[in-house]
Amino acid sequence: MANSSFTPTVQQSPVVLATVAGVEGTVNPYNTGSASVVVGGTYTPTVSGSNNCTVNTVQEFRYSRVGPIVTVSGICNVSATASSGCEFLLTLPIASALTTSYQVSGNVTHAQVGASYAPGGVLSDAAGDKAQVVWRSNTDTASRELYIAFNYRII
Repeated sequence: MANSSFTPTVQQSPVVLATVAGVEGTVNPYNTGSASVVVGGTYTPTVSGSNNCTVNTVQEFRYSRVGPIVTVSGICNVSATASSGCEFLLTLPIASALTTSYQVSGNVTHAQVGASYAPGGVLSDAAGDKAQVVWRSNTDTASRELYIAFNYRII
């Protein structure tokens, strides 16, 4: 005989929005905090503040946002101008009011076999609300592709 007091649990699922400011997304109405918006796209970041390097080209970057977290990846072709620490700044796809150098975090790698570029990292440029890309060129000043991936929280 079946237990008549049993009540099945209903799985709550996200509600799909039609369009928000021209961007399709998803909102989870059961989130107890702010609504979780899911969006993504491409952008070409603006480069500034280069130190010991020349940024030759910037490929189209990809980004996705889930709630307040944004994940970004892309490729820049750079030439180190000195055998030392190198850095440049990239604009963010979605603005954030950064206040410390650790609110953006990520990695920089390259695929050049035998090259003397060391892997690097991505931090916050809190003064300009940008991503700061840093790495070291030991002896190689040739043009190389840097593969950049980072994430940050929208503040």
